[in-house]
Amino acid sequence: EETMFNINNGISILKNTWKEITQPFKDLLHTSRALFGLNLSYVLEGLTYFGVVGLLAIYFNQYTQLDDIRAGNMVGVLTAGITLSMLFLGATVDIIGVRRALLYSLSFMLVGRVLLSMAPKIGSPGLWNGAHFFAMLGILGVVLGYGIYQPAAYAAVKKFTTEKTAAMGYAMLYALMNLGGFLPGLISPPVRKSFGILGVFWVFVALTVVGLFVVYFIMSKKAVDAAIAEANAEKNIDVESEDELSKMTAKEKLRFYVKNFPLKDLRFLFFIFALIPVQTLFAHNWLTLPLYTS
Repeated sequence: EETMFNINNGISILKNTWKEITQPFKDLLHTSRALFGLNLSYVLEGLTYFGVVGLLAIYFNQYTQLDDIRAGNMVGVLTAGITLSMLFLGATVDIIGVRRALLYSLSFMLVGRVLLSMAPKIGSPGLWNGAHFFAMLGILGVVLGYGIYQPAAYAAVKKFTTEKTAAMGYAMLYALMNLGGFLPGLISPPVRKSFGILGVFWVFVALTVVGLFVVYFIMSKKAVDAAIAEANAEKNIDVESEDELSKMTAKEKLRFYVKNFPLKDLRFLFFIFALIPVQTLFAHNWLTLPLYTS
């Protein structure tokens, strides 16, 4: 009898474990149209971001005629700029809402990527010459856009999910970003072989336009409002009292954000920056490999 009890108990544990593993995926499959649109947008943005940044140092070598160190500096301006812009533009989503924040951010990135693609054709090469100047303007557009986009995407997951689906919603978003990082390895080489790096960049400009359409049409205002209302209903939150910020004007929201700037919390500060050494090694690896292999 004791043996049978142990067997039945083991089977019960396995069933419960399997349910714990599979249930979040089942819950996520039945999620809203708005979250589907966000995930699709995130794949396209991951594909575009990693596709551009992986070739950026070689781009500055080849078209702007900067040496390896200066080209690396330009990549650093992009990556460090995005990090800093998130600190100061992350509140945009709280001030103007998820959908508008995503549309504005993708518009900034579209302008930036168009300038990067056009720079070698509209300016002369060389440090601080025309091509370099327009490329830097392009980087500025991407920096501003990404500083809004990333916080807005994670805020959207929070608003569109419930306690059952939140963890898997965040995990899915991060996994899709990595999927986007993988896809340029399939798309970029044949395009680059035929049309060069500028051809690849124009493909990513087109994908940014597709990403804008995804947010505008799939994440429609009606779909976003419905997703938030449905999630709030499951969380027993009244839409009107969703959070303190929802009742404030834009000026009041900005004042509230400055007063409650997240990095004033030392524990949060430590949490955010604890993994910088790991991220540094990761970035050094994939940013160095393109030049190393070429």
